[in-house]
Amino acid sequence: MIMLAYAVRRLPYALRSCVAALQQVHVSLEEAAESIGATSCAPLRRVVVPLMAGGILAGFVTSFVTRR
Repeated sequence: MIMLAYAVRRLPYALRSCVAALQQVHVSLEEAAESIGATSCAPLRRVVVPLMAGGILAGFVTSFVTRR
């Protein structure tokens, strides 16, 4: 229960980093994947998530490293 409360308390730090990483991925990359016949989930899984991986990792590391 304590770990859940700690994770929820630190969630805004991780979310801020994930949103910043998502804003850096250009929409045309997703559109290009869809134009060559990818299904609706494939561009997200194969294009967007790998490009956001660094931001996601940084966000979760930062959220558990900070002391407040």
